[in-house]
Amino acid sequence: DQWLRFNQILVDAGARGYAYHHRYEFGYVDKRMLAFALTNLVSATVAILCVLLVFLSPTVALVSTAAVLSIDTILFGMMVVLDVRLNSITLISLLIALALAIDYSCHLGHAYEAAPFTDRRRKAAYALETMGASILSAGSSTLLGTLFLALSRSSVFRTFFVLVWGTILWGLVAGLAIVPAALSLFGPVGTDNVQHT
Repeated sequence: DQWLRFNQILVDAGARGYAYHHRYEFGYVDKRMLAFALTNLVSATVAILCVLLVFLSPTVALVSTAAVLSIDTILFGMMVVLDVRLNSITLISLLIALALAIDYSCHLGHAYEAAPFTDRRRKAAYALETMGASILSAGSSTLLGTLFLALSRSSVFRTFFVLVWGTILWGLVAGLAIVPAALSLFGPVGTDNVQHT
């Protein structure tokens, strides 16, 4: 608040410049963190959607993107419940969460499109049969690989641990339950041109 008062004095006096102290840097960032977070998360989500639209059908791309958005929304809720502040570390964790969460959904979406069936439910079942174990294995190994962070004395690493585990657990729920269910209800029908070997 002191930084804002000093800068307001400069503005009121018609002077160009700003008040500086190394502590003010964090204060300014903290004041603007929600705007930074929303801007970066929306930009990353739009970029993810654009990339998915290149490789997947619009319906599958939208379902996968919606799954990622829901996971980040859940992570924001977890932060509130666990009293984790939004700061640079948590913002980086949330951006990484987008990348981790899309992995499970888009692999399942690709398997859905590659399914040699025309019925939505059979395509979703095929996607789970062919990719479900791989998705579960990938998520489990990532969970085990980050387990050591829980033992850290550093609050930065513990916060990162909570957000990564939340991302992976909810990503697995989305990739193995929500996305297949959504695709079985309104996924694209028909067969894909992917050749199965």
